[in-house]
Amino acid sequence: MSMGVTVHRVEAPFQAELAAVSRYDAPASAAQDPHQNAYYLTMGSTPTRARKPKVALYEPFTANMDTGWTQYVLDQFKVAHQTIHNDDFATGELAGRFDAIILASQPVNSILHGTRSGESAGRDCSPGDRAALQRPEFTGGIGVQGLAKLESFVRQGGTLIAFDDATGVPVQFFPLPVRPLLAGVEGTSGYFSPGSLMRIQADTAHPLAAGMPTEAYAFTTGGQAWDISLLDKFNVGDREVRSVARYADSALLASGWISGERAVLGKHILLEARHGKGRVILFGFHPQFRAQTAGTFKFILNAIYSAAPEERQPGSVRFVSVSRRISRCGTGAHGYSLLRERLGTGQHATQQRHRGPGARAPLMNPWTNELMRHNEFEASDNILAVSRGELLDLRKTPGWGRRSWM
Repeated sequence: MSMGVTVHRVEAPFQAELAAVSRYDAPASAAQDPHQNAYYLTMGSTPTRARKPKVALYEPFTANMDTGWTQYVLDQFKVAHQTIHNDDFATGELAGRFDAIILASQPVNSILHGTRSGESAGRDCSPGDRAALQRPEFTGGIGVQGLAKLESFVRQGGTLIAFDDATGVPVQFFPLPVRPLLAGVEGTSGYFSPGSLMRIQADTAHPLAAGMPTEAYAFTTGGQAWDISLLDKFNVGDREVRSVARYADSALLASGWISGERAVLGKHILLEARHGKGRVILFGFHPQFRAQTAGTFKFILNAIYSAAPEERQPGSVRFVSVSRRISRCGTGAHGYSLLRERLGTGQHATQQRHRGPGARAPLMNPWTNELMRHNEFEASDNILAVSRGELLDLRKTPGWGRRSWM
């Protein structure tokens, strides 16, 4: 994208059928749309045009190495970004200016209040050292007003990416259904990690874990762990929380030393929490520690590049992929169906489970309900479904246009 190349995101695996050629002639007309290629349509997911995200990195006035490491990694991977400061939270709106805001690891109190007026700059001085007064223009943090604007940024569709200690800002002050497990546990459960490599288990089906192995390693200096507080039936919609990675269930320590490891075994270490139209990505570790932990850089890059809204061109394919079978435009009365709908609404895939043979499918299943609710199809649109690799035109399917999809 930095070179001006058009990039399309494909969210499901596919097998390309390649053949050797001795010569390639470019199409005579640039108007030919690759979306209309039959094989392109049967890849099992909706290819969407990606764009460069507008990224901001919060840079506090207090010294913070974690911010420097983050900026170095972004520079190394040529991720265009802008550093923002306290004034950016005080003036103007963040929504619309940025797609993603990154908070490097920093204590919550420091992010909110920074160095207060009259306090010394830097850390506590040793006996005999002369304290230096912090200059007034470099005092303070984002404040309560900035916190409200950060929450509004996410609620309106932005992505907040927080590392380690900085996760306390959204966890404590946003209404996220996430329960921290390690706050104040030292001295009770005895959990302690001074700087160790942990084994983690990534959910490679999640877009944030694209390209990651199932068994990976994360570096923690203390770290965070969470439980999801919502019951499964309520963990949907604009409050949905999805686990991206967990601490290993056993043999947690890969290198270094820890104590009280039972407090985190199998717990969530990386979460994606939806909030309104946006989301918060909680890293319970340093994915960019000293810019050396290359094994977890993909988590960062996936989080950043998935923050940019997908672009949809007029007349492009509106596409539904069904993993099992289609029965009169329904999903069948039993089994498991993974439903994906792309109607330009940016909604996530919906998972529907039925309890077994004989169970009745709902009168309005999720994707057909969306098709009816967004009844705005142009003549040039293709309404397609894929079942076992077979393309179906829903307009030509019996039952199209009815309110009942049984």
